[in-house]
Amino acid sequence: MTESNIIVMLAGVILSLLFGYAPGLRPWYEALEPTRKALVMAGALLIAALLLYGAACYTPWDVGVTCDEAGFWQLAQLFIAALVANQAAYLIGVKPTRTAVEQA
Repeated sequence: MTESNIIVMLAGVILSLLFGYAPGLRPWYEALEPTRKALVMAGALLIAALLLYGAACYTPWDVGVTCDEAGFWQLAQLFIAALVANQAAYLIGVKPTRTAVEQA
């Protein structure tokens, strides 16, 4: 597993846990309808992926993605990996703690 894989998957897990447990985010996020929840989470993960690509292009640090077309397609794969990690973290670490009302 490459460094960039770990970074985006970690971002997916952290976002899932933040939206699931952070005092300011949890009530707001839980009040959303399921489609909006999915869009908010996918948007947050897309922003994280774009920040990783921006870091590859505009910083001297090696973030595991290159600032070219191949790096862009690698980023698309990483975005999908982040979505999978995010959903797995939600199903394992967040959903079981929800009340019946919140899960409905």
